[in-house]
Amino acid sequence: MLILITHPHLSSADKSLLSATIKQSTFVAVVCIGDGVYAPMLNHALFEALLTSTTGNIELCALKDDMATRGANSVQGIKPISNQDFAVLSSAHQQWVTL
Repeated sequence: MLILITHPHLSSADKSLLSATIKQSTFVAVVCIGDGVYAPMLNHALFEALLTSTTGNIELCALKDDMATRGANSVQGIKPISNQDFAVLSSAHQQWVTL
Protein backbone atom coordinates (compact mmCIF):
# COMPACT_ATOMS: atom_id res chain seq x y z
CA MET A 1 0.00 0.00 0.00
CA LEU A 2 1.16 3.52 -0.76
CA ILE A 3 0.24 6.28 1.68
CA LEU A 4 0.80 9.87 0.57
CA ILE A 5 1.06 12.57 3.21
CA THR A 6 0.23 15.92 1.64
CA HIS A 7 -0.38 18.08 4.74
CA PRO A 8 2.04 18.90 7.56
CA HIS A 9 -0.51 18.50 10.36
CA LEU A 10 -1.97 15.02 10.76
CA SER A 11 -5.31 14.61 12.50
CA SER A 12 -5.83 11.94 15.14
CA ALA A 13 -7.81 9.97 12.53
CA ASP A 14 -4.87 10.21 10.09
CA LYS A 15 -2.47 8.99 12.77
CA SER A 16 -4.76 6.10 13.71
CA LEU A 17 -5.20 5.07 10.09
CA LEU A 18 -1.46 5.21 9.50
CA SER A 19 -0.68 3.09 12.57
CA ALA A 20 -3.42 0.55 11.85
CA THR A 21 -2.45 0.19 8.20
CA ILE A 22 1.16 -0.49 9.08
CA LYS A 23 0.13 -3.14 11.61
CA GLN A 24 -2.19 -4.89 9.12
CA SER A 25 -0.27 -4.65 5.83
CA THR A 26 2.67 -6.71 4.68
CA PHE A 27 4.41 -3.66 3.19
CA VAL A 28 3.58 0.04 3.32
CA ALA A 29 5.38 2.89 1.59
CA VAL A 30 4.70 6.27 3.17
CA VAL A 31 5.72 9.22 1.00
CA CYS A 32 5.61 12.82 2.20
CA ILE A 33 4.95 15.15 -0.74
CA GLY A 34 4.13 18.82 -1.12
CA ASP A 35 3.60 20.48 2.27
CA GLY A 36 3.58 16.96 3.73
CA VAL A 37 7.39 17.06 3.82
CA TYR A 38 7.00 18.99 7.09
CA ALA A 39 4.95 16.19 8.68
CA PRO A 40 7.92 14.15 10.02
CA MET A 41 9.22 17.24 11.87
CA LEU A 42 5.82 18.29 13.24
CA ASN A 43 4.77 14.73 14.15
CA HIS A 44 8.17 13.52 15.32
CA ALA A 45 6.84 11.20 18.03
CA LEU A 46 4.56 9.39 15.57
CA PHE A 47 7.27 8.91 12.95
CA GLU A 48 9.80 7.81 15.58
CA ALA A 49 7.30 5.24 16.89
CA LEU A 50 6.65 3.98 13.36
CA LEU A 51 10.37 3.59 12.72
CA THR A 52 11.06 1.73 15.96
CA SER A 53 7.95 -0.45 16.16
CA THR A 54 7.96 -1.96 12.68
CA THR A 55 9.50 -5.19 11.51
CA GLY A 56 10.75 -3.90 8.19
CA ASN A 57 7.34 -3.62 6.56
CA ILE A 58 7.46 0.16 6.14
CA GLU A 59 9.44 2.56 4.02
CA LEU A 60 9.22 6.21 5.06
CA CYS A 61 10.17 8.64 2.30
CA ALA A 62 9.97 12.30 1.34
CA LEU A 63 10.18 13.76 -2.14
CA LYS A 64 13.58 15.49 -2.49
CA ASP A 65 12.34 18.22 -4.83
CA ASP A 66 9.54 19.18 -2.45
CA MET A 67 11.96 19.24 0.48
CA ALA A 68 14.34 21.51 -1.43
CA THR A 69 11.57 23.83 -2.62
CA ARG A 70 10.22 24.27 0.92
CA GLY A 71 13.57 24.32 2.73
CA ALA A 72 12.57 21.28 4.80
CA ASN A 73 15.37 19.52 6.64
CA SER A 74 15.98 15.80 6.42
CA VAL A 75 14.74 13.74 9.34
CA GLN A 76 16.64 10.64 10.42
CA GLY A 77 14.91 7.52 9.14
CA ILE A 78 13.04 9.34 6.37
CA LYS A 79 14.56 8.50 2.99
CA PRO A 80 14.70 11.36 0.47
CA ILE A 81 13.58 10.07 -2.93
CA SER A 82 13.63 11.47 -6.46
CA ASN A 83 10.64 11.87 -8.73
CA GLN A 84 11.82 8.77 -10.58
CA ASP A 85 11.87 6.75 -7.33
CA PHE A 86 8.36 8.03 -6.58
CA ALA A 87 7.19 6.89 -10.02
CA VAL A 88 8.59 3.40 -9.33
CA LEU A 89 6.78 3.25 -5.97
CA SER A 90 3.59 4.51 -7.60
CA SER A 91 3.63 1.81 -10.24
CA ALA A 92 4.40 -0.89 -7.68
CA HIS A 93 1.35 -0.13 -5.50
CA GLN A 94 -2.24 -0.46 -6.68
CA GLN A 95 -3.75 0.74 -3.40
CA TRP A 96 -3.19 4.40 -2.51
CA VAL A 97 -4.36 6.47 0.45
CA THR A 98 -3.85 10.22 0.62
CA LEU A 99 -3.70 11.95 4.00
